[in-house]
Amino acid sequence: ERGDGSLEVHLTARCRKGHCMTTREAAMILSCLVGQRLIPCEDSKNVIGKDYTDYVFREDANFQVITGVARAARADSRISGDNFSFLYPEGDEVVMLLSDGMGSGELACRESERAIELLEQFLEAGFKEEAAMKLINSMLVLRADNTLFTTMDVCVLHLTTGVCDFMKAGAAATYILRGDWMESIHSTTLPAGVLASVSYDVKQKKLYDGDYVIMLSDGVLESGEGGEEFLMQALSKAESKSPQELANIILEAALTREQYCPKDDMTVLVAGLSRRVRTGQEQ
Repeated sequence: ERGDGSLEVHLTARCRKGHCMTTREAAMILSCLVGQRLIPCEDSKNVIGKDYTDYVFREDANFQVITGVARAARADSRISGDNFSFLYPEGDEVVMLLSDGMGSGELACRESERAIELLEQFLEAGFKEEAAMKLINSMLVLRADNTLFTTMDVCVLHLTTGVCDFMKAGAAATYILRGDWMESIHSTTLPAGVLASVSYDVKQKKLYDGDYVIMLSDGVLESGEGGEEFLMQALSKAESKSPQELANIILEAALTREQYCPKDDMTVLVAGLSRRVRTGQEQ
């Protein structure tokens, strides 16, 4: 059982008497034995041959994610100090990353871009999100060439279970939208690079079919009161529920409120979660 509660099966196998079997056929047999739909992992061989080989099968994802992005730089800057990324480290995970460099312009962009690049490298190397954030904080603290800081906002969606992990260091609030209901996840910690020992907020939430995760940089909401009320009022104008349209509407509402002269960089990331529809053969 993995950390998110999903099942993973490790198998050492071979075929006898000159026969062979695809790993997809093996996955169907294993699925019947364990009572969960399993699929071969991407790095496993496609065929079970005559020699003993290690194979890994994981529980198939029950959900899929569609994302949307909208952003704008501060009115007096051509370069946004916000940077973001979407990662797919495994077939059953989506990682959303957002970093807001202190201030605006090229220096802020450089700091947030560096934080995102390091997060990507550490996660792709197999580090857990919390360990990666600690390492990045240590690297920022040790730098003596400037005193710039950057926020770190990490969201990990587990597509097998629907569980979502949130990790924040000085980041703006993240919102979960479910129909007409909205929940906010706030950060009470300082940005990365401020203290020698990083402090970050960690929350875990269960998501369901039709839920949305909305990540923002602080420029989207900082000039107004009541983040949830503002977002719900803006989203009520949406004609469809596509993540890209929701991101566009939120950014447009924030720009309108500031008369299209934003005082800070604005970035909106939206991820929409939906249950996978399986074909008869897949079922």
